Amino acid sequence: MKPKIFISHKKEDTNKAEELSRYIENNYGFETYVDTLDIDLNKMTSITERIVTKLRGSTHLLVIFSEYTKKSMWVPFELGISYERGQGIGVFVNSRYISTPEYLNEFPELKSESDLDKYLDEVKKYPSYGLEGISLEESKLTVENSLRGSNYAREFIDNLKSKL
Repeated sequence: MKPKIFISHKKEDTNKAEELSRYIENNYGFETYVDTLDIDLNKMTSITERIVTKLRGSTHLLVIFSEYTKKSMWVPFELGISYERGQGIGVFVNSRYISTPEYLNEFPELKSESDLDKYLDEVKKYPSYGLEGISLEESKLTVENSLRGSNYAREFIDNLKSKL
């Protein structure tokens, strides 16, 4: 299955999110999701439900972290869902002068376009672990499947960190 990367960001980082989306789609051919490019988002009765559906349909998460992200409720929410699902996660730090909060230390920090390319190369090597798009309720995932997802995420994170 073709990788689908959900790009999580704060509203103030919309330009960077859309720029990274174009870069990923044009240079790697992966699908991306950025909420500001979702023409159906504002038509939905529940924005939360739409975001969760898009996260569940994604194989990876790319968090854009900046000084604005510290005030976000959505970014940690999206990160939590992706982490629970065992998706490959990377954190693009959108400033050289900012340190990430402790809860992000587990995840690879991407500080340059070169780091982003390393993340995307890992996505290419680990395009999917077979559970994307399936909700926990729908699939009645077994402990074995949950462990498979978290092993995938751990391997993805460890491999990427070793390259940065």
